[in-house]
Amino acid sequence: MGLRGAAVIAIAAALLIACDSHQPRPANPTLTPVALETKPFDPQKDGCAGVGLAATLHGNPSDPSVAWLVNMTGKHERMEAFWPADLHAVFDPGLEIVDRDGNALTKEGDFIDGACVLGGQILLAPPYPGFRLDCSLMDAGECAMRASRIASARGGSGPPIVLLRFLDGSGRFNVVYQDGSQAQGLEPGY
Repeated sequence: MGLRGAAVIAIAAALLIACDSHQPRPANPTLTPVALETKPFDPQKDGCAGVGLAATLHGNPSDPSVAWLVNMTGKHERMEAFWPADLHAVFDPGLEIVDRDGNALTKEGDFIDGACVLGGQILLAPPYPGFRLDCSLMDAGECAMRASRIASARGGSGPPIVLLRFLDGSGRFNVVYQDGSQAQGLEPGY
């Protein structure tokens, strides 16, 4: 394959990544919403103790919890999570957490980098940091720690991350933002 063919493949891959972004979109109106385990939460009244996580979102409509987290480090244990009352799950076919207008907020397998702790329980109240994470050949625990450092280094500035892909074990990464812009970088400290 020549240089031109490689460039065409690279452009096509970038377009596919951008198309799979987490930009809010209406859920399929034929999907049946599934109730999540909720916890009353008013951001104006309820104090939220932020906590860092390194977990992925999973779900099953026949599970009593519907949606939960799996820790990416250590023993990869399941962690129960609660949601604000205005969110629910749909399965299209994988899990999507949607708001009251049907906009998808996060999807099955997304990396969840942080949450609220309210009354000793994990509450995933938007805007929680969640995005696709591609670890390449890196160990999942190491990848999660590096992704958390990169997300934290941004300090909440700029558009939300929808995809973070490590290019190799050296800390080089590519990031795609919700607005479609992209950047490459080197993880802080490497």
